[in-house]
Amino acid sequence: MLNKASCIQLLESCKSTKQLKQIQTQMFLLGLHQCRATLNKLMVFCTDPTLGDLHYAEKIFDHIQTPGLFIYNVMIKALAKRRRFKSVIELFRRLREEGLWPDNFTYPFACKAIGGLGEAQEGAKVHGFAVKTGFEFDSYVCNSLIDMYAELGMVDNVKQVFDEMPERDVVSWNVTISGCVRCMRFREAVSVFRRMRKESNEKPDEATVVSTLSACAALKDVELGREIHDYVRAELKFTTIIGNAVLDMYAKCGCLSEARKVFDEIPLKNVMCWTSMVCGYVNCGMLDEARELFDRSPVRLKWTLSLIYIESSTTYQFTQNK
Repeated sequence: MLNKASCIQLLESCKSTKQLKQIQTQMFLLGLHQCRATLNKLMVFCTDPTLGDLHYAEKIFDHIQTPGLFIYNVMIKALAKRRRFKSVIELFRRLREEGLWPDNFTYPFACKAIGGLGEAQEGAKVHGFAVKTGFEFDSYVCNSLIDMYAELGMVDNVKQVFDEMPERDVVSWNVTISGCVRCMRFREAVSVFRRMRKESNEKPDEATVVSTLSACAALKDVELGREIHDYVRAELKFTTIIGNAVLDMYAKCGCLSEARKVFDEIPLKNVMCWTSMVCGYVNCGMLDEARELFDRSPVRLKWTLSLIYIESSTTYQFTQNK
């Protein structure tokens, strides 16, 4: 005979919405349709991006008499992942109105929604509420606030949250560096990277070097770029993503021989690798080399590269003739 425990087991092994509705019928017959434990499992399934049905999850949510924080978090996460940011903010407001206190699973998705909507005023409210609820020093929440403020273009707030963190993990450094880059504050990005190397026991990873190399490229700081390249050789796996960042940095700094060496070392070249190298040649007036590389590019990249090649070479010739 079915009971709460067996219903939970069935929900955990459920593989389709059809099965779910059959289990849900049994929950009603057993009077478990408002039981928190079974509802939690039910909502986890419904919000699953592969097996679930978010529209059905919303219907169930609307009929839950007193949803707990877990269910709110599950719904907020699912809505945020589908970029339904206004719905996320509405649920965040509703859970507060019902007397629930957000936790460090709630704030990151609320911050993502605010950044996506560009709602600076709402961001200040959520930040204030995080302080009020004692999460102002939680690294997971702080990292989300930093990313939110970067998305909003509020670099001073990014730096303030970062500087006030008592402990920083590698994600904290990465979101701060990438946030400065997104806001075109390249010198600040480089400064944070240098602080990381000097003050932190955390080692730069792929995300760190890619963001910092982007800043180096914008500043034409080839000296730091070479330093990071040396670090990559010694400490990190040379991935296509890292390879393209190093290549792009050298190309934008005008170091075409070094850029070409990196290009030749990348085992699996994507469109970004080809584009960076072709544009590097064109921007330095090396049109023959650009054409030679363009002719070698895979057929599936020809159309994209042809547009880039024509646009870049035309721009170069125009600037030369001015």
